[in-house]
Amino acid sequence: MGTFSKKVASFVSIVALMATTLGTSVASAASEFLPYAEALANKSVINTQSSEAGYRLGDKITRAELAKVAANLGSYTMTACDANLYTDVDSSLGDLCDAITTLATAGVVSTSFTKFRPNDHVTRAEMSKMVLGALGETGSSTSAGYQDVTSALGDLAGFINRANELGCARDAMYFRPNASTSRGETFKIASCAAGLNIGGGTGTGGTTPTPGDTTGSLDVSLEGKAVAQYVPMNASSVKVGSIKLTANKDVKVKTVTVNRSGLGDSQGMTIALGQGGTTVSENRSVNTSTQDAIVRLNDTLELKKGESATFDVLVSVSGTSNSQSQFTVTAVGTVDAAATVTGLPVTLGLINTTSYKVSKVTVSTVAFNGVTSGKNDQNLGRVKFQAGNRNITMKGFTLTKESGIDMTRALANVKAYKGGEEVGSVSITSDKMTVTGLDNQVDRNNTIEYELRGDVIYVGDGNANDDIKLKISETTDVSAIEDDTGYTTSVQTSTAVGTIDLSSLDIIWTKNNNKSITVAPGASDVSLFDADVKAGTEFDVTKFTLKLTPTYTGGQLNNNFTTLTLTVDGTDYDMLQKSQSAPGEYVFSATSDKFRINAGTPVTLRLKGNLSNAAATGSYQVNVTINNVKNISNGNTVTGVNKSSGNSAKVTVENATLNLKASSVAAPDSTKVYSNATDLEIGRFGLEAKAEKVTVREITLDNAGSLADFTKLVSGQNVKLVNVADNSEVSASVEVTATQIKLTGMSLSVDKDMTKNYKILVDTNSDLITEMGTDTVQLDVNVVSAYSDSTSSITAGPYTCDKTYTAALIPPALTVTKKSGTENVFVINIANQSSDDDIQINKIKVQVRPDAEDDGYSGATCFRNAGSSDTCDGSGALDAAGHGSVPGPAKMFNFVGHSLEFTVSTNSNVDKELYVDSYYNNPTSLVAEVFVVEYEVNGNVYTESYNVKSN
Repeated sequence: MGTFSKKVASFVSIVALMATTLGTSVASAASEFLPYAEALANKSVINTQSSEAGYRLGDKITRAELAKVAANLGSYTMTACDANLYTDVDSSLGDLCDAITTLATAGVVSTSFTKFRPNDHVTRAEMSKMVLGALGETGSSTSAGYQDVTSALGDLAGFINRANELGCARDAMYFRPNASTSRGETFKIASCAAGLNIGGGTGTGGTTPTPGDTTGSLDVSLEGKAVAQYVPMNASSVKVGSIKLTANKDVKVKTVTVNRSGLGDSQGMTIALGQGGTTVSENRSVNTSTQDAIVRLNDTLELKKGESATFDVLVSVSGTSNSQSQFTVTAVGTVDAAATVTGLPVTLGLINTTSYKVSKVTVSTVAFNGVTSGKNDQNLGRVKFQAGNRNITMKGFTLTKESGIDMTRALANVKAYKGGEEVGSVSITSDKMTVTGLDNQVDRNNTIEYELRGDVIYVGDGNANDDIKLKISETTDVSAIEDDTGYTTSVQTSTAVGTIDLSSLDIIWTKNNNKSITVAPGASDVSLFDADVKAGTEFDVTKFTLKLTPTYTGGQLNNNFTTLTLTVDGTDYDMLQKSQSAPGEYVFSATSDKFRINAGTPVTLRLKGNLSNAAATGSYQVNVTINNVKNISNGNTVTGVNKSSGNSAKVTVENATLNLKASSVAAPDSTKVYSNATDLEIGRFGLEAKAEKVTVREITLDNAGSLADFTKLVSGQNVKLVNVADNSEVSASVEVTATQIKLTGMSLSVDKDMTKNYKILVDTNSDLITEMGTDTVQLDVNVVSAYSDSTSSITAGPYTCDKTYTAALIPPALTVTKKSGTENVFVINIANQSSDDDIQINKIKVQVRPDAEDDGYSGATCFRNAGSSDTCDGSGALDAAGHGSVPGPAKMFNFVGHSLEFTVSTNSNVDKELYVDSYYNNPTSLVAEVFVVEYEVNGNVYTESYNVKSN
């Protein structure tokens, strides 16, 4: 493939060439010279031939042969052979000796040399002088501007200038005076110089078919202009013209034959066809004998009637400079041998090779990887190139399949990357992977690497014969241009072959439910299997197997289920009617069982059933295995895939039960009950229904603690059962006796496999300290009456709640505030919430802390009366000798026996001040916190914990 070369070109219309004379920048194909040969034959300048081949138009012409043409062209009367004129000319040359003698006698050729060299090929300069001299023309001193025509040529230069003036040699940069000329070129310039009428004769060679004649199956014509170009001696992918193929009937094209003619050697010359910058044919060498290249298209071209296609003709040369080649499309091969082709020959452009040699790009690495079928955006492999001795720009490259599966059936969305960035575009055919649209510069002698990534859509068993082997073996498979010249580089190909190792199909199962469940006999819409299956490619599943555990027979399943339905991609199967291949096993392989998996789109398989009321208890599991698949593209069936879903989550059939257990939401930390409290919690528990929904009708609460009489705790019948989740009360009739609390008349529902948490709230009697003393309450919970759809009588318990409660006074309430206008005085307010008894405060544990930013601060702490101005060293301060420190640990201040000792009356409060005494300026960051209060009621000492901070 290639981006076609940018060349230094002399543009010449081929249509113009057919209407005028030969220019030195263009040499036509042999068929084009035929009208000139026939024109000369009509004038008896040369002999008439029965066929075109007889004129030997592509052969080089000798000096002796040219002498005869010139003598006849000038209408000279032949002079008998004179063997004394030149040492190498005698009667052995036949009538050629007569022609040489005639021209020598007329002064057309010089006799100052001892040898005439009759068998030497004629140069272009010699031809110009001999033809024009025979017609009486003389040399011109006005330069035609050819850079290679100088005074060193002597009088030959003047005849070249004159040929240009006559229009027989066109304007160009070079004339190539020392290059040999062909018979056809000689005939054309001779006809021009003599002013002969071209095309009017009726020679036996016939006439060239008219381009554009549409009487055949396929018409061939020139698209655009053909050009004459000067190209490097090793130029690649030079576009010498474009041809257009137009179908007058449906036709299939497989080959195009291109003929090369002209001066120089065709050794190493190759020809290919391209479209849109991409080579679409093999790269065919020119036959050095026939000068033909029969170029075969990579894919047969199918044209419907009225359709057309255009191809660029690309030529690569190798070897010599100062060579000239003309190209002509002479044949188009079709699949149908009876198809006719019109419009041929089509004359293309000409290339002249210079001494410039383009740099070479080397294919250094072709390496590909193993891939996983059904996965997207995989690293297929990499290709690396190395620039030659000039800076270049990469334009594209093509990898050709050596063996393996059709690439369009294995790969999709292939992209090229350089350094992690996407570049260009990638197209694939059955056997080509083509990267175009690149524009990456590479400095001389440096390398560039491309990574190829794509989706693998292969459907197969991973056989090695399917693996795709890729290589770059043709020079036209790489396109790069030199930055300085714009020339297409030459290419050094590689023998390396990269292999895309195709693995077996990757099928992914995803279970939609991984949670085991428990159901009761008679349960409906039970999901036994629910999973999605997908892959990264497209195929048909032609066989799959379902296995059920336990391995029940069909009869057993009919006893346990009233319905059992498998749904596959919307299609339902009645499993109670389907035959088993073995107990618990079902095989789906009929044509009607086939289902398709599209790339990336999951197919859902579900097995659902309704259990009979007599269903046996036990656990069910289901496994589905995909056994065989079918490639949609080629119809091949891949057996032994055997991709299993794995076992489904367990579905356990058992009779409905209700479990009493710990609440999943913890109760508050407090384990104390207080007098005259409302809705005070004394226990909580959880209810879990298994197999199906359970409705609770009656619960009893017994005491596992030491309190023998519930009536000492509970005020009247004020007991509530409350849902922890939403604090809603369960409607129930309550009966409180000394030994039991009974909740009846309920309709408390717990859904299947769900847990609900409940708490017991009570209103308490007054003076619990006296009534309960040190006795405890710890509830034992029993469900004595419940039911489900399948079970009429369900019980549960006992469950012993995890907290034990004791009677206590209502502890004092605390607040800690920073005294207004100060930073080092905190007011601690202690409130007695009891309406029964006064409380005496014995001890308070407190700590004062600065922020970390004030860690250099220090001071002492002490208690004092509210409004006092005592310092921590004053007699009125508590713990003057053993005060707390800042910073420092929490300090327990003891008020007993001190003047600050105080009592808080019922339903009242007292303020005390915590003072911070320091030599430093007091920071604003000081914070006080109370941790413990010890108090005394009626001689009994109580300790309460707090975490109360100053505001």
